[in-house]
Amino acid sequence: MPRTKPSAKASSKDTEQSEATPATTLNVKPLAEEKENGSNYSPTGTEGKVHKQYLRRKQEILQSRTNVSGINIDQKMREWDKNYFNRDADIPPAEVDVDQRPIAINRAYGKVQTALGILVDRNPTYVLNENIAKFRGNREIIRALANASWKNSNSLGQFKLSVFNCAKRGFFVGRTYNRIIANMGRFPKTMESNGRIRYESRLVTHMDDIGYVNLDNRNVWIDEAARPEDMYSIRDWAWREVWHIDDIKATFPLAEFPNMRYVHSGGNTQETIYGSSQSEGNMSVTQAREHKKGMTEIFFYENYKTDWFIIEINGVMVVWEPLPQYHKRISLVTGLWSLRSAEDIYGIGVIEAMERSESLIDRINNMDLRQLLLSINPPGFYSGTEDFENEEIRLKAGVLRRTLNPKDITWLQIPKPDDGAPKRIAQIQQDEDRDTGITRAVEGDPSAQNSNDTAFELGLDKEAALKRLRIPLKSFQSALEWEAKNRIALIQQTYSDFQVEHIADQDDIFDYLDEVKKDPAYYYIENEGKSGEEKFFKKQYREVSLAVEQDEKGNFIETDHEAFFKVKPEWLAWSGSVSVDMDSLLVQSDQVEQAQTIKLTNLLMPIFQLGPEIGKKPAEQLLQAHNKDPKKWLPDAWLNPPQKEVKPNLPPALAALADRNKAAPGGAPTADPAAPSSSAPQSQTLVPPGAVDTGTPRGMPNAAVA
Repeated sequence: MPRTKPSAKASSKDTEQSEATPATTLNVKPLAEEKENGSNYSPTGTEGKVHKQYLRRKQEILQSRTNVSGINIDQKMREWDKNYFNRDADIPPAEVDVDQRPIAINRAYGKVQTALGILVDRNPTYVLNENIAKFRGNREIIRALANASWKNSNSLGQFKLSVFNCAKRGFFVGRTYNRIIANMGRFPKTMESNGRIRYESRLVTHMDDIGYVNLDNRNVWIDEAARPEDMYSIRDWAWREVWHIDDIKATFPLAEFPNMRYVHSGGNTQETIYGSSQSEGNMSVTQAREHKKGMTEIFFYENYKTDWFIIEINGVMVVWEPLPQYHKRISLVTGLWSLRSAEDIYGIGVIEAMERSESLIDRINNMDLRQLLLSINPPGFYSGTEDFENEEIRLKAGVLRRTLNPKDITWLQIPKPDDGAPKRIAQIQQDEDRDTGITRAVEGDPSAQNSNDTAFELGLDKEAALKRLRIPLKSFQSALEWEAKNRIALIQQTYSDFQVEHIADQDDIFDYLDEVKKDPAYYYIENEGKSGEEKFFKKQYREVSLAVEQDEKGNFIETDHEAFFKVKPEWLAWSGSVSVDMDSLLVQSDQVEQAQTIKLTNLLMPIFQLGPEIGKKPAEQLLQAHNKDPKKWLPDAWLNPPQKEVKPNLPPALAALADRNKAAPGGAPTADPAAPSSSAPQSQTLVPPGAVDTGTPRGMPNAAVA
């Protein structure tokens, strides 16, 4: 939900008191107690019908993950979260020493961290293709605006969190929306005679841009009919958040949202609706925010089929309106790690792919360690009697037990561990590397390198291993392309808005006209032409620093330097498809990059000798195969060939006349002997001479003519 800016309006009484209050007193002023509203929320009419339908759908969608291919995804996510960084192995007690804690190797933690480090390292590169020729001139500014909003909103950092959740839980969820973070701030204005400072309130905007935000998988529920690689199959979805009641009241003021009079703090404020994912025995660990007074549960719901956007706050439907985004698609962005089935959007993550192998490795490792402890300090028996509780005797290193006939029993000869267990563990780990695609070479393990391997060979090994991660990469690519499609549509929707400011001072007006180069798109005059009633207003468009420039035809082209642009609405006109180059996100190997550059240079240099007529197309295909930008490789003469002079197709007599005129000194035209004499009578014009008024231009008063 894009949080709206707090209202800057305040009563004169409140403003006067706040301005005259010392800052120290304001900081220690106690908050007013929240009054519980005794009235119950029971909507009627159309609102009541919508509310009932929403509640019915909410209960259905909350159960959507309880049986996915026979698996309860909600329960499994709690297990995966526990196994992500689990140090105690879950193995039978009989396989470990009495005083030995079962040790977990936990390779899943390293592999998830490696996946997070190598798959997302840089901002994505957008490739735009317009579907209408007239939009070609705006392509580069649209791409530049998308790149700028991605950087300004820290969407890369949020997408890293999504990749982390995807590797750990098998799928990720996020959303793209107009993210606004603003609050009212108080600033010193004047000093009174008694030493008190008067303050004025102003709106402080920390962020107002299109941003991507990662969401908690456990608090998001998606349509049961959803299918992988088909975002339009997701009719609706819901997500849950926990806010403080003060933030809720600031975001949804009572004057704009009448149902807020029924809202009070409370609801299920746990980490998830099922409780915390971290547990000790049968006791759930409660987080600090769950105890904080005033925390309130909120549900958000989107349905693009019915064009519904609903916000339910602690059981009260505060918002019921059409989707705020004009593209009328859901704001959800989701993807998976590897396919569970062709019908499920909940994929298989790294931890699930390794859990059985990890359990087997832990058992082998702990039993091998137990054997080592017993061989170092073996148990034994001595004379006497002992009443055993049962017939199963658990051996413990260094412990002696009584027996009736010690002469017939000697010290236990426990063989030392051989290399069978380490070899078996290494074999299982190789299977894990193959299943996950995250090999030791990718992880940077020095033991995976031979002393004779060159840096280039090591780089190629890593590149080969990364090819096994193409399935999650393709899923991320599809998700980012959907995200970019929504991002561009929201940019076109929000960037076209502008603020209006009245300027009264004449010097300020002229300074502003010089700033905008007298472009009428950036200002307008109210009551223009009415003496004494004219008012000058400037249009404050969103100003962004972009690496583009306009050519002489007004088309935008990419440049290496940035400049500030006040974005005009007509620049946002664009329609087409968006694709994302996933190689732009990956961590690049310096050795491989250098080797590829040298190799590509050696391939292109002979082609450049052929000339553009023969070599341009093969060079472009070669650069495309290596994911390189032709503008950075091809010669300037190939990119901007000289315009050939096109001779008009004239009749022979006129062509000969044109050649004689061109060959004449100074380019002066020569007379054609066959042409009529200049003394011949001229044809009569439609407008007689002297009939054209050369005085005051039409539609302008005489005083306006200099």
